[in-house]
Amino acid sequence: MKQIYPPLLAAGFQEIGPWQLDQQFLEPFGENERRLHLINRLRVYLNDLINLGIPLEIWLDGSFVTRKPEPDDVDMVVWVQASDIDQLPAAHKLKFRLLLMDRDRVRSLYDVDVYWAIPTSDHEREKWQCMFGFDQSPVPKPKGIFKLTLNHA
Repeated sequence: MKQIYPPLLAAGFQEIGPWQLDQQFLEPFGENERRLHLINRLRVYLNDLINLGIPLEIWLDGSFVTRKPEPDDVDMVVWVQASDIDQLPAAHKLKFRLLLMDRDRVRSLYDVDVYWAIPTSDHEREKWQCMFGFDQSPVPKPKGIFKLTLNHA
């Protein structure tokens, strides 16, 4: 049976900036090479997303946002407006596809398990909030969602 680790954040959202990754996800664990590696890869990935030049909202999930000492990767959903994708220059559209649609490549390069969504309705956000806002125990318990906002509109 898969071990369920307690969340780092109680129910609700907490907005954080990229500069707070160590504070939130490394410092509670002391010297932890795996978490340091994941944070460094996540920083590179976030910088690549920032270089797209469009507003993005990121929700973090998975064992990375729990007390699991050595998570496999960082799970996330990236929210993006369809109109922002449409306005990307061709080179950036290719980069968008590589960063958000080629999940195997992203997992291999960045240790990130990425999903992306267009917030077309409240239902779409509620669906992801239900998935990310509860643990995987037999009787799911609420947990918090860490949120990053890149390239504010």
